[in-house]
Amino acid sequence: MSKLLVSVIVPVYNCEQYIEASLKSIINQSFDDYEIIVYDDGSTDNSSAIVLSILQQYYEGEDKYLYVFNPKNRGVFYARTDAIKMSKGKYIALHDADDISVENRFKKQVEFLKEHDDIWCVGSTATKIDCDGKEMGEMTYPAELHYEIYEQVFRDRINPMIDPSTMFRKDIFDKLGGYSLKEDRCFIDDFDLWCRSMLENLWFSNIRESLIKYRVNPEGNTRKHKNKMIVQHSLVWREFMKGKA
Repeated sequence: MSKLLVSVIVPVYNCEQYIEASLKSIINQSFDDYEIIVYDDGSTDNSSAIVLSILQQYYEGEDKYLYVFNPKNRGVFYARTDAIKMSKGKYIALHDADDISVENRFKKQVEFLKEHDDIWCVGSTATKIDCDGKEMGEMTYPAELHYEIYEQVFRDRINPMIDPSTMFRKDIFDKLGGYSLKEDRCFIDDFDLWCRSMLENLWFSNIRESLIKYRVNPEGNTRKHKNKMIVQHSLVWREFMKGKA
């Protein structure tokens, strides 16, 4: 395989209800210079069988996917780290196993990164959907320009990127040391990465268009670990502020 442009990272854990639609939204992209790395983090439901069936059906005879099964559930921050280490793409696209990427997401983000050498990570706005896929409204809070994104962290203390909407440059991710595997930030590994990259004067942007459908999932980490996320978010923000001092 020649040098790929995009590696799509899909951590999976007990997502049998959503994984088929999620993977098909990648398969149906208008952009095809990508690989999918599906990292099953110890699913105990039927997720594994569904994933393998879909990948083999659509990519038979092609070197476009890698499926990894880890028998012990360790968490999405470990799964993403392992999957990115296996990736071959110039850009990393994050994609959660219960979300949907709209048809032109990868094409738009690749074009954006090619045209903006000063941006290391690009995200987008999102459409919220419920467990049945019904739209619930728009997530429009991510600012567009870097200085606005920086202010959302510095002043408002919020995560300025919708994590599963992001695409970033792998070489810079590696230089940053990737995601932290410290337990005291395991539920906000994305926010930790964004803050560390801002301290290195790396720039962000958000395309002001809904490029993903973000599942409001009662079984997802955001709902199940909300209190821990709040504590860890505060810890990382305080470290960020010390770094700016």
